[in-house]
Amino acid sequence: MPDLPAKLNTPEFIEIWADWQCHRKEIRKKLTLTCEKYQLRKMAKLDIKHAIATVKLSIENGWMGLFPEQAEIHQQQESAFDRMVGK
Repeated sequence: MPDLPAKLNTPEFIEIWADWQCHRKEIRKKLTLTCEKYQLRKMAKLDIKHAIATVKLSIENGWMGLFPEQAEIHQQQESAFDRMVGK
């Protein structure tokens, strides 16, 4: 694995990243070192909660890539739903 950016060096991110690596292996889509390096750079541009949510959503949906914009939309929809049901 390429060096983990300091911003992402948290127990929560390390755990979800290990899950991401496992997911990619399970779907037989090799996570190359170059790909991993660029994905980690992309995640480092986000705040830590958004980075974790992005990886988690990609795993939940069986996606091959990481899509921060989709995680943001998903979080907004969950917040709207929570407000509707009074959470």
